[in-house]
Amino acid sequence: MRKKDGTLDGFGEEEVESCLQYNVSEEEVQSGILVGCGGDETFSIDDMFFSGKIEKQMIRGVEGLDTTSQTLERIRIGKIYGSKADLQFKLHMITIFQNFDYTTIKSTKTLLVLKCYVPGCSWRIRASTIRRSSQFKVRKYIDIHTCPVTKRCSRHRQATSKCFGELYLAKFGKIGVRIRPMHIMDVMKAMYGIEIDYWKTYKALVHAREMVQGTWESGYADLPTFLHRIKAANPGTITKLECDEEDKFKFLFIAFGACINGFQFIRNVIVVDGTHLKGKFLGVLLVAVGQDGNGKIFPIAFGIVDSETDVSGEWFLTQLRKICPDHHELVIISNRHKSIGKTIRKVFPLAHRGICTYHLYQNLLKKYKERSTLILVRKAIKAYRVSEFTTIFNEIRIEKPDHAMYLDNVMCVYGLEQIFQETCMAY
Repeated sequence: MRKKDGTLDGFGEEEVESCLQYNVSEEEVQSGILVGCGGDETFSIDDMFFSGKIEKQMIRGVEGLDTTSQTLERIRIGKIYGSKADLQFKLHMITIFQNFDYTTIKSTKTLLVLKCYVPGCSWRIRASTIRRSSQFKVRKYIDIHTCPVTKRCSRHRQATSKCFGELYLAKFGKIGVRIRPMHIMDVMKAMYGIEIDYWKTYKALVHAREMVQGTWESGYADLPTFLHRIKAANPGTITKLECDEEDKFKFLFIAFGACINGFQFIRNVIVVDGTHLKGKFLGVLLVAVGQDGNGKIFPIAFGIVDSETDVSGEWFLTQLRKICPDHHELVIISNRHKSIGKTIRKVFPLAHRGICTYHLYQNLLKKYKERSTLILVRKAIKAYRVSEFTTIFNEIRIEKPDHAMYLDNVMCVYGLEQIFQETCMAY
């Protein structure tokens, strides 16, 4: 028997506590939509098997999330929600469990009127604000569907990607790196009989990942806390976070305490390079590394900047100088980017500068499309005597005069003897 407030009478306490508030008509059971919800049978959809008491299992899985467990509470007349968005999200989830859709009759900042999209159906809800607050109160609610179940389940416009993402996460507890939109698509079809397009499934996967890992914005907002914990767990660590005038992220520098202490035991050669970041906000990751006694890469410091400019490069090298003092025996190797060379000479005036041989090889290949000369170039770079270097470089002049001229122009920037000595030290 139905009460005047629009709820169903005759439910036990266990059913109410488990949030089994939805009507299951005889027509729905016969149609096969909710087969298995009341017994211990097993059914198959698209080769995916789920045991009996399907709705209870789905609800039990959803109860793990605060945001979705609240949506399984019974909607009743007089129920108050924190905002219009909270009520709408609850209704979106209900359309998935009851497998129907609705049409918006009126939607304003203070009023929300909905009804089942099938003409003539009795399902409808009306909610409005409480005085001048943002809270919404359910004024009228009829949860009986008088429309045919086949028409009722023909569309799912209100089943949003956010709902699917939270339901999937609640069911399986995590989102692995190998999960793809097709996995969510198959699960939603098996559990609820809803076919979702790829784009909505992709957005559901993105939302589920954001619930677990956080959003891009929350990651930047948590940076101060993250840096504090790094320093607490790694004594001696140096971090620097700089923001712009609008208090938005600008530069970041991290040098772990163990790396700072270990730098004094490795050779006085620092290689500085950067790589472009992918993601919503992009940026450049700058890295300063050295080489230990075993010839292995030794990380020294990391930095994140907006781009490779004079300002960002100078800021990073200024922070680096705090842990790597400037002196005549220090060699800093980088690519031939003009801003890097300029900032190195400004921040480390006593240090020598060398160029990265990898970038030199790539420039030769790009310019001359030949690999034969690289053998002689490698021999010249690895030479440990000036006489040996001169002999090999003369061979390059004889075989490839244009290559030799290009290398001469490169070395003239630093001086032939200087770059030879720096390269020998680095390799």
